Amino acid sequence: MLFTLLATLAVSAPLPAPTRTLSCAALARGTSFSAAPGVTVSLRRVGRAQLRLSTGRQSRTVPVDCFNERIQAVVGDFNFDSVPDVAVPTGVGYMGVNVFARPYFVGRDGTLRASRTEVEVANAALDPLTRTLSGGVKNGPAYNLDTHCLTPDGRDLYLCREASLSSRGEAADDYDVRWLDPSGRVLLERRFDPAGPGQRLELWQVAAQRTLFHAQPSVAARGRAYVVAGDRVEVLELRGDWVWAVYTSGTGRRTVGWLRRSDLR
Repeated sequence: MLFTLLATLAVSAPLPAPTRTLSCAALARGTSFSAAPGVTVSLRRVGRAQLRLSTGRQSRTVPVDCFNERIQAVVGDFNFDSVPDVAVPTGVGYMGVNVFARPYFVGRDGTLRASRTEVEVANAALDPLTRTLSGGVKNGPAYNLDTHCLTPDGRDLYLCREASLSSRGEAADDYDVRWLDPSGRVLLERRFDPAGPGQRLELWQVAAQRTLFHAQPSVAARGRAYVVAGDRVEVLELRGDWVWAVYTSGTGRRTVGWLRRSDLR
């Protein structure tokens, strides 16, 4: 049962965005990366528990957890604005299997800022197509799975979806999947049985004869791509009468956009 879920996750996992890793040993020596024209981010570990970030215009000292010298900070575009950011390791669990990290966003003007929603992700993977940051925490025999979406203003990330073993399921490996708003309020919860025929995590079925993808959660942002009755889509985010969803065709091609929530079930 659990193997079914993990195999599914391997198939539907986000494609990794280009990233660069910096070991704790490199942070101790001091290193840097180019973020934008005229903006270089310098990183140097201060002792074992702090990391100094500097762009020349702005500096800040943040917590870092170097469980061992191989633990890595990750440079990547965590808010999908085409400017590289850095995720700093903040904790390690399950004998090094779970590595937690907190992203710090770099601006084109050399500013540095932390997530307002205090995002912290374990074993993170960036998906530039869906503009999400996903992670998984090994918890005993299973995984807790998190997805972080962009806030409506596009400047930050928040926990928009989470999945964990159900405490109320009929089967021992049933999962509860919850969608949340930026304040952390649960908008919807659904049960998922990884042993079900053809099941994949969070798939919703298209109920309308045809429904169009939209670039924004608005009727004015209608696109040309669509899905039809019986198609299944993965719902990443809920926002009012709309869902941010991705459809994967039989050939593996993915289409992402906003769909009317009333057209799905």
